Amino acid sequence: MRISELVGAKKNPAFKAAQAFAAKPDDVWDMSYSPSEYNNLSKQLKKLGWSPVGQGTYAAVYENPKFNYVLKIFTHEDDGYKKYLNYIMANQSNPFVPKLRGKLVKLSATAYAVRMEQLQTIENDSIFNKYIDPKLTHNREWSPIEQVFNKSNHPFLKKNFPQLYDMTRQSFNLNDLENENNIMRRGKTIVVTDPAAD
Repeated sequence: MRISELVGAKKNPAFKAAQAFAAKPDDVWDMSYSPSEYNNLSKQLKKLGWSPVGQGTYAAVYENPKFNYVLKIFTHEDDGYKKYLNYIMANQSNPFVPKLRGKLVKLSATAYAVRMEQLQTIENDSIFNKYIDPKLTHNREWSPIEQVFNKSNHPFLKKNFPQLYDMTRQSFNLNDLENENNIMRRGKTIVVTDPAAD
């Protein structure tokens, strides 16, 4: 199913709202979307059964009970995410990256869209425990995510979770995953949805 089928024909207001995402930033240095662009997109998608489930500086995510995936629409200036998306597409067998449904779609000069599996939020930090070397003594101020991706934990990841270790070798700043939606879960497996990029 193509993006045009998700939001209707290309003349549909929802498709046009997605194309206009971040089209006219208020500040030439601010390439995020405006509240009005987000509200317009959400309003138009709602008519087609899509509800917002998350948003960040450069992206908005929507779900529809008719589909087993979410729709992520993001701005053209989110180079870090585009870089990670290339990694995701090349590593779909890696259980720690989201599974995609179809390809990245360029909606306009300013907006992209991608469909990916629907994941669950992490309600309890204990899910990270199996990814942390129990022999290490970590700083108590470190978050569980920082403990997982800290260099001192890399040998443990390399031995026990090589595909997660591979992600630490990319130019993704996995220690800066502060937003609860940057890491989600598929059952008991953590899934990195959007790492910070160097």
